[in-house]
Amino acid sequence: MCPLHVWPQHCAPPRPRPPRRRPSSHRRRTSGNVTVLCTPCVHCTCGRSTVRLPARAPRAAARAHTGGAQAVTIKEALWPQLNGTEHNALINFFALLKSVDEKAPFGALTSAEHIKLLKKAKAASPELDYKLLLEQPSAEQLTTHLLGIIRPENVGMLSKFLRTLPPAFKLPVPVNTIYTKWLTKYFFSVPSNATNKKWMQQYRQCASYFNKLSKHELVQFVADTCFTDMAIQRVPAGTRNLMIMQAVDYCQQEQENDFKFNKNEQSWAQVGQELTRWARFLENFQSGTIQSLIQNSSVRRDTIWPEIEKSHGDTEILVSCISRLIMSSDIKLATLTTLLQCLHVDAGVPVVLQHILENHLNTASDMETLVTRLTSYNKEGIKFPEDLLEKVMLKASEFALPPHKQIGLLSLSQKARVHDSDDLMKIAQFTVELFRTEWPDCDYAKELTDEKLLSEEGRREAFSCFVELSDTWPRKKALVDVLACWPPTRKSDSKSLHAEYLSCLLNCPTDQKENLVLIKLLLRRPVLAEEEVKWLADNVVAESVLNAIWVLLLSKCEHSKNDILNLVLQHKENLQKQEIDEELIKELLDNNMFVKLVASPLYTCVINYIITKEAVGEEAVANEYTVEWATTELLKANFFAEAGHLQLMSMGVPAALRGFSQSVGYCKNMLSN
Repeated sequence: MCPLHVWPQHCAPPRPRPPRRRPSSHRRRTSGNVTVLCTPCVHCTCGRSTVRLPARAPRAAARAHTGGAQAVTIKEALWPQLNGTEHNALINFFALLKSVDEKAPFGALTSAEHIKLLKKAKAASPELDYKLLLEQPSAEQLTTHLLGIIRPENVGMLSKFLRTLPPAFKLPVPVNTIYTKWLTKYFFSVPSNATNKKWMQQYRQCASYFNKLSKHELVQFVADTCFTDMAIQRVPAGTRNLMIMQAVDYCQQEQENDFKFNKNEQSWAQVGQELTRWARFLENFQSGTIQSLIQNSSVRRDTIWPEIEKSHGDTEILVSCISRLIMSSDIKLATLTTLLQCLHVDAGVPVVLQHILENHLNTASDMETLVTRLTSYNKEGIKFPEDLLEKVMLKASEFALPPHKQIGLLSLSQKARVHDSDDLMKIAQFTVELFRTEWPDCDYAKELTDEKLLSEEGRREAFSCFVELSDTWPRKKALVDVLACWPPTRKSDSKSLHAEYLSCLLNCPTDQKENLVLIKLLLRRPVLAEEEVKWLADNVVAESVLNAIWVLLLSKCEHSKNDILNLVLQHKENLQKQEIDEELIKELLDNNMFVKLVASPLYTCVINYIITKEAVGEEAVANEYTVEWATTELLKANFFAEAGHLQLMSMGVPAALRGFSQSVGYCKNMLSN
C-alpha cells in the first residue's frame, strides 16, 4: 500500500490474501527461462518426473489469436446490419477491422483495399451498393441495380470505377454491356407522346456516347432502339431509318480515323455496310407493297409481322417467320414471291418449304397443310427439287398420311422414272384409295383392285371409266395426279392417256381457266409425242385456242413455234375477242416468239405488255424485255415500220400521228443518228 494513503479510522485496510501453496507432490522451480514442474513418477528412483514448460507464451501469437477472434466477432455482428449504400458506415467498419487486424482479409481484399474502393464508389455514385458488388450477384441483379442508379452525370465515373475493379469482384456482366443497356434505357426515357423531332434530339444525345461503345455494342444499340417491340410501338419507322443512317455516318467517320493509322483496317466499314443493309430492309418493309400485303393478309398484324420487322433482314429469322406464315394462312404463291423479293430474302420458295419440313411439322395436320401448299404452289407454276419431294414423301409416311393424299406428292415429280415392282404396287394402292375416296358411291371403284392397275389394260379401263365421271374439280385433279404417277399407258390407237385427257379438256368450252390449271399440271414435264401435239392442235375448238397454245408451248416440240403461229392465224377472229393473259405473253416471249407474232393479232398485246411493264418498273421484265430490246429485234428482222411505230408509241405519240409513213420516217431518222 502506498505510504501516502491514510485509511479512515473506522475502516481497516484489506487483509492481503495468503499465497496458495502447491501440493508437495507438485513442486515448481525456475531454472533460467524455463519452469520445471515436478510430479510423482513411478519410472525412476526419485519418484518424480520432470516436464519443461515455457516461462511465458509469445505475446505476438497471443495477440494474433485474440485479434482474429475479435475480427470474426465484428464481422458476424456488424456486417449483416450494414447497408451496401452506406459508404461511410462501411468505411468505419473496415477501419475497425483494420485496427483489430490489419492484414486479415475480407473476401479477397484487405480492409485497407476495401476502404480505398469505398471512397471511389462514394465518389462515383452514392447509390452504388458496394455489398452487392462484393457478394457476387447474378447478372440480372447487377444489371437491374446499375441501370437504376446510372445517370448522364455519373455514367463516366461509374463505368470507370466498374472497369477498374480488382479481379476478385468477378462481375457477371461486362461493363460495356451494361453501358449499352443504359444508353438504350436513356433513349426510351422520353414521353410516350414524343414527336419525331424529340426522338431525334434524344438520339443525338445518345450518339455523343458512341465513342464509349465498341463495334459490337454499337450494332446492339441500334438493334435495341430500332428493331424491338418497344421501338416498333413507339418510334416511327421513318425516324428509325434516320437513326440507322446516322449510325452509318458515325461508322464512316471511325473508318476514316482508323485509315490514317492502318490502311488495311476495314472493320468499321463492314459495320457500316451491315447497318446500311438494315436501313434498306426497314425501308422495304415499310413500303406500300409490303404494307398492302400485311393489310390483305389473314394473319393479324400483331402476330408474325412484327417478328419479320425485328429480324432486320436476317435470312435465318426471315425464313423461319415466313414458314410460320405459310403454315398459318393460305398465302398465295404470288404473295409469297413478292414478299421474298421485296425483302431481298436470300432464299427461294423451295428453301422455305425445306425449313418447314425440318422445323415446323409436329402433327399429321401440319403434314397435310404442307402437302396442300406444295400442291397449290406447283399448280401455280413452281417446280420443286426431287430431293425435297422425296423427303416430303418420307415425312408423309412417318405421319401416316392417307394414300390418296400421298399420290398427289408422287405426281409432283419432274423426272420420268422407270418404276420397279415395289413402286408400281405402291402407286396402285394409292390410286385405288384415291378413287374410292373421290368416288365413294361408284361400284367400279369399290371392286377395283391393286393387281388390276398393275397391267396396262387395267389402267386404260379404269381411266375410261373415271374420266366420264369427272364432274368436279377434285375428281378432275385426282385423274391428273393419277396420270402423273402411272407409267406410260397408251390406248389401242397408240395415243397416250395424257393426250386423251388433254383432248377432253380442250374440247370442253366451259371452265377454261380451270382446265388451263389442269393442263399445266398434266404437262409439268413434256410427255406428249409430236404427232399427239399436232393431233390436239388440229382438233381444238375455237373457245379453247389459248389453252391449245399452252399445250404447244409446254410440250417443247420441234415445230411448236410454227404450229402456234398457224393456230393463231387460223383463229384470228376469235382471239381478238378474248383477253390475253400476261403469263401467256411472257411464255411466248421466253420461247422467242416475238418476231413471229408481228403479223398476228397477238402482236399488239405483246408490245402493250412490254411498254406497260417497263413503265411501272417491274425488274423481272424490264431487265429482259424492254422497248429497246424489242426495237432491236424488229430491226434485225427488217420490220422498220413496226420498229418506228413502237418507238413513237412508247413516247406517247397519239395514234393519229403514228401512221405507216410517220413510223418509217422516224425509223430512218433513228438509224441515221
